[in-house]
Amino acid sequence: MNLFDIDFDKEALEHYQEILNGITCEIHKEQPHIDLCNGGIEIATCCEEFRKKINEILDKNDI
Repeated sequence: MNLFDIDFDKEALEHYQEILNGITCEIHKEQPHIDLCNGGIEIATCCEEFRKKINEILDKNDI
């Protein structure tokens, strides 16, 4: 991976974090964990219902 790829990944990670900032699972009161993993963005959630909510938010933001 070259420096351009690393910078791009950091920008993408920050973009996801900005969109999902403050989003909390209503059941478990947890926030999604967003990280870089194998050159992609990984979003971990506490339950399937929260995963669906995150997917809806990302779809609304064209991600």
